[in-house]
Amino acid sequence: MGYIEILERIKQDTQEEIQRIQKETEEKIQLIETEIEQERKSRLKNIQEEAELIKKRTFEHKIALARSEMRKQLLSLKQQLLEELFSQAKQHLLNLPDEEYVSRFRKAVDKITDSGTLFVGALDFQRRGEIFKREFEKDFTVSKTDEIDYGVIIDKGRVRYNLSVDAIFSDRRENLTEKLVNLIFPKE
Repeated sequence: MGYIEILERIKQDTQEEIQRIQKETEEKIQLIETEIEQERKSRLKNIQEEAELIKKRTFEHKIALARSEMRKQLLSLKQQLLEELFSQAKQHLLNLPDEEYVSRFRKAVDKITDSGTLFVGALDFQRRGEIFKREFEKDFTVSKTDEIDYGVIIDKGRVRYNLSVDAIFSDRRENLTEKLVNLIFPKE
């Protein structure tokens, strides 16, 4: 083999080696590109899933806030309605004919006791004092009090029963308000 043939053979072997290295490099590049594309798709999928989860949680949070705000507004509206109803009921009681008004207090007092001192509210005493005296003087000592405006206070010595209109409605208001809160915000 001559010098030229050796050079041709080296050239051919080098070309084959270059082609083999190029092919191997292209395959490695293709493999790396495939891995990169798979990684990109995987990360994109994870990002999309996270975004969906955040979107869902944000939406659920907004719904929960809206429901809470709606409950607050509903509670406020119901409390306003309750206040209005109590105000009207109180006014209705105060506007009853004098005999019927005093009769209702007689029934309430009879459920508690049959004797003692009966203090009549200042405004009631001014308007209906004679009727209270006539109705109660047989069993009670009847006097005027400036502690309350409407209703009566029964004094049995150590025990006093406040049947003022304000106390009666305040007690009922507290009971109904508590029931209303439990209805709107049930315990879980």
